[in-house]
Amino acid sequence: MFKSPVVEVLGPRDIAGWIMRYLALFLGVISLVLIYDLADNRRFAGDIGAIINNVVRLGLPSTILLSLCMAWVIQMRYRMIAEAGADAQTGLLQRHVFLTRAEAKLEQRGAVMLLDIDGLSKLNLNYGLAVGDRALMSLALRAREVAGKGGVAGRVDGATVGLFLPGVAMTDARAIAEGLSEGIQVTTGDRQTTVTVSVGLVAAGPEKGLALALAAAEEALLRAKARGPAQVNLSDGQVAAPPALKLAHA
Repeated sequence: MFKSPVVEVLGPRDIAGWIMRYLALFLGVISLVLIYDLADNRRFAGDIGAIINNVVRLGLPSTILLSLCMAWVIQMRYRMIAEAGADAQTGLLQRHVFLTRAEAKLEQRGAVMLLDIDGLSKLNLNYGLAVGDRALMSLALRAREVAGKGGVAGRVDGATVGLFLPGVAMTDARAIAEGLSEGIQVTTGDRQTTVTVSVGLVAAGPEKGLALALAAAEEALLRAKARGPAQVNLSDGQVAAPPALKLAHA
């Protein structure tokens, strides 16, 4: 589902969301018309015919103008996201931009992680696509927090998120990966679901190149997912997370 922060602010992209949005807009226009009536007459005239006339004369053009402004803001947001090379759903860098920016920082040794939500297809099946989307967005938020200003976070493939943390030692990266694997909480309405994450972790530096580091991290991720949920696997086959499922609050 194509989303952006602006769409989230203006309302959900469904029929109920549009109805609520335009109802609020209409009520706002009615309020402006009543204020105009008070200012024009110095008192509330109470003339229903005059109010309806003002609604048609002022409200209809205002509604059209505000609707066009909302559409323009959303369109500009989509364009800015595309030009910035960001994924519209998660706000993370798109794959090619992630690779370019991570490669540029590769002269400084660090850690590459690939993160993947455990049981995402089952989550979509049991709770609906909206919950799966929110789980991915929650993982993206955590990834951006971990990356901070110095790191690079991107959506590498589907539900797989990539992280490059320059200057981070493997011992520290391992602790970070274990924390990410423990779980993220996804809240939708009155439902709260905890999902876990599998992580493939590898050391990266200029001698290997990013392509080799990502390939090793992908192999480690596949081994982690084969062991079960909430697992971290290093490129040399070491297991960082215990077999038992761990749950933690985001």
